[in-house]
Amino acid sequence: MRKADTAGADPTGPDGQAIQTTVALDGDGAGIARARHMAADLSASLEQAQWTVHALREDSLPLLESLTAMIESSGHREVLAVTGTVRELSAQVTENLLRIAQEALTNAARHAPGAELAVEPAFDATSTRFAIRKGPATGEAAAGVGSGMGLIGMRERVVLLGGALTAGPLTEGPDRAGWQVEAVIRG
Repeated sequence: MRKADTAGADPTGPDGQAIQTTVALDGDGAGIARARHMAADLSASLEQAQWTVHALREDSLPLLESLTAMIESSGHREVLAVTGTVRELSAQVTENLLRIAQEALTNAARHAPGAELAVEPAFDATSTRFAIRKGPATGEAAAGVGSGMGLIGMRERVVLLGGALTAGPLTEGPDRAGWQVEAVIRG
């Protein structure tokens, strides 16, 4: 193991720990790949924590503005298409929908780089439907398979709000061989 140059970095913080882990695994290709995957997950989690704090602040942006900012920062080619009359949602619903969007965007980046994405919030008198659909990948997917915990977490969030979540492959239409996550929350 060689010593890392961590000038300007907090060696006990997440970045410092990721650097130390990578250096400790020097020469272990599989270990380095796992460490990079863990660092990417950590980065996504930290970004989500920032979105969560933002959503809970009194002056937080409405759902659509927050989604737009998130989409623009993701670096993908997403499309935001709103159906129905937009209404204000509770901070709890907004936070959870933003978390679902973040998880879906992270999964798309990991498993289907370059895929066309559609982010589709729909409002009606009795519910809010929120779908994120991605087409097939146009780039090479990241090595390794996810834990599946993201889908479980999304489902748990929606159920706690009295809603339902479906997720699965698309078998028809222009996004065939893609994937869709859809949450429906009553109220």
